[in-house]
This record gives sequence, structure tokens and C-alpha cells, in this order.
Amino acid sequence: MKNSKTLHALILTVGLIFIGAGLASALTISIMPSKDNTLYEYDPAEGDHSNGAGFHFFAGETAMGELRRGVLAFDIAGSIPPGSTITAVSLNLNMSRTLLETARTVELHKLLADWGEGTSHAP
Repeated sequence: MKNSKTLHALILTVGLIFIGAGLASALTISIMPSKDNTLYEYDPAEGDHSNGAGFHFFAGETAMGELRRGVLAFDIAGSIPPGSTITAVSLNLNMSRTLLETARTVELHKLLADWGEGTSHAP
């Protein structure tokens, strides 16, 4: 994850169960994305584009009606102790620019295949 991006951490609230002691306690941890990219809508004249090496992260529709899909990956298994119970999750992103002054809905979807950041810096 590039430190220069304006992404905040994914916050996970994890309930840890201590089997030996029989006690339950809550722990809050922050997990930064392990990788990120912006996938640009396919343009037949220009081909595929992404912004894996770019400074910014985009999600939504441009003024020209082209879609941008921001993708984030988190190493959950490597960050949470085995046997933990996740009781709540929040994702915080910073929006630095928008075309409209009205509220926008952003949806989250689970990707079904791995993807790479690559070295592309799309326009």
C-alpha cells in the first residue's frame, strides 16, 4: 500500500476468546490495505487501464460517464489470531474530490478472483 494515498485504515473489532482462562475480551485493531488499485472501465479505443501505481484511488462515475472501480485487499488471516470472533468492521475512506455536492452512495463488493496492482499509472 502506498503511504501517500488518502486511505484510512480498515478497523476491525475482534472479540478474543481465551479458552484456558474462560474469559472473553474485546480488542480493536487497524489493518491497512495490503494492495490497492483503480480499475478503469474498458474503452475500445484505448484498451484496459488501471491505476495501480498512481497517487490517487478512484471509485464512481466520471463526468464523461466512465466507471472507476477502486479495489482494496486486506490480509485478514495474517492480522487476526486464529479462533477470534469478528464482531464489527468499519471502513474509512477520505473523499478529496467529487463532481457533485450531493451525498453519494458507494457500494462494497467481494471480489471472487485475485488481482494485481501492476505498475500502470493511468491518465
